[in-house]
Amino acid sequence: MTDQPSLFDEPLAIALLEEAIERVGLNADQLWALEALKIVEMLSIQRHDFTTDDVWEWMNQMHPTLTTHEPRAMGAVMRKASSDRLCVPTDRYVKSTRPECHRRPIRVWKGI
Repeated sequence: MTDQPSLFDEPLAIALLEEAIERVGLNADQLWALEALKIVEMLSIQRHDFTTDDVWEWMNQMHPTLTTHEPRAMGAVMRKASSDRLCVPTDRYVKSTRPECHRRPIRVWKGI
């Protein structure tokens, strides 16, 4: 038996995820985050399902000069939208169409 910690520790992984999302959310441009949240609210009303690709597209159209230094802050925006009951995560994923995402799977969200 060894005292070496396990490589697989789900509670620790969850805690680190929560910490990372909170950190990028706090460090994001707050005006950007507020406008992104408004777009999530709009999409949740207008569409049955949407992704963060849709949020990014609307952000680029409505606020082309508004940016944040940390694009992962979109995760914090979606977490806030979900806690504010603007939308709920589904168990579905689609491939991102944003070139910088390299077609990685992204969650489909459902408007409430």
